[in-house]
Order: sequence, then C-alpha cells, then structure tokens
Amino acid sequence: MIFFNVPEARNQLIEKGLVYTLRSSTRSVGRTRAVTGSYAKNTPLCEVAISRMITVRHPEDLYPYLHHSGFNDIDTWLSKATPSARTLYKVEKFTIEKVIENQEELERIIREEEERNRFG
Repeated sequence: MIFFNVPEARNQLIEKGLVYTLRSSTRSVGRTRAVTGSYAKNTPLCEVAISRMITVRHPEDLYPYLHHSGFNDIDTWLSKATPSARTLYKVEKFTIEKVIENQEELERIIREEEERNRFG
C-alpha cells in the first residue's frame, strides 16, 4: 500500500496516471494499491506499479521529473515532502491498457527467444 495524502500528487496520479513521488524510506516496488487516509481508515484510489528511480542528493536532481510530480516548482514539491524524503519513486496507475502492453511485450520477447533458439 502507498499513501497519497498530498492533493497535488494524488491528483496527478488519478488524472494523468503517472506521478513521481519522494519518500523518506526505501519501500517495496512492484504492484500495490494507492490509498488516501491512514492505516486505520483509508480509501482506495487505484492499483499502481511502483519503480524506484533515484536517490535525490540535490534539489536540481528533481528537474527531469517535475512535469509529472503534480507541482509547479521544485521548492513547492520539497515543501510538501517529508524533510527526510530523498528517494524518488515512479508510480503508474495500473490499467487494462498497461496489462495489454506488458502482455504484448512479453509475447515479443518470447518470439525473439524462440527465433534465437531455432536458428542457433
């Protein structure tokens, strides 16, 4: 489970299907549920796929990701993040289109592997 209680980041994920988010600790990656609220009482938002991107050492490290952060500038983004947040994650809404895209990619890889095995 990953929480989205900051409106800018939550809206970016829901409306655009992709958000870059700063987190203070190393977290698991892969498929999970995005929620808003708390552990005791939360509201599911959507299924997501999480990928670890970079450790942020300087604010300017965030510039390539700003467009998909939900914020207009780095200072505002950092002001809404936990002060110790230095790990950047990419969070994508998991949709049927994403499943189909992944399936097509898998089928392509299998075909290429079969071709290599067949022809040496």
